[in-house]
Amino acid sequence: MLSGSISYSFLLPLTAAENIISTMPDSLFLADANGRITSVNRGASKLLGYKANELIGKPMQTIFSEKADKALPFERIFKEIMKTSAISEVETVFKRKDGKHIPISLSSSAIRDEDGELQGINLYW
Repeated sequence: MLSGSISYSFLLPLTAAENIISTMPDSLFLADANGRITSVNRGASKLLGYKANELIGKPMQTIFSEKADKALPFERIFKEIMKTSAISEVETVFKRKDGKHIPISLSSSAIRDEDGELQGINLYW
């Protein structure tokens, strides 16, 4: 290498995305088109008291509280995302592994393929 030249090291887009998602302080879930959890980042695991592998493959309803007043259930949130492709700052309540309820302001958007077909959703708060 010549003296004074600059060397750049680039991350592949997939590697960079995985790193950002896993280390971001915000909570993030990815679910497939059937509402099953496919990915959980550290922030969500820590907040809800689950290890990621305890949630992967489970229905999203696992983390939504069924008892809290004024909480939007996952089914209504999922239908809204299907209709509008995104929701922002919807008030709902999640249920931790220990049974405690956590009020949150949830945002979510649809993940679609090139043909516009729903492949999944992301939920973040």
